[in-house]
Amino acid sequence: MPYVIVRTRYFYGPSETRDVLTDWRDKPLTFDSRKAAKSHIADLDSETYYLAHNEYQRPLYRTYALDTLPRYLADSIAHAD
Repeated sequence: MPYVIVRTRYFYGPSETRDVLTDWRDKPLTFDSRKAAKSHIADLDSETYYLAHNEYQRPLYRTYALDTLPRYLADSIAHAD
């Protein structure tokens, strides 16, 4: 079962956005296991992160099995197949 990583970004307003992490071709990054996805999250969290305009903290990352992804996120990546 493939897994993906959902990023939640926080902005003043308050406002937050969620999206599925993608590669340079705008295709969803998929992982063979939750452990592999969590390892990638650990790598992201260990890197320097520069806040975007109006962003007030680092993003939070969460893993999802592809078949349990919330509908609006699944729809947002449907074009990438």
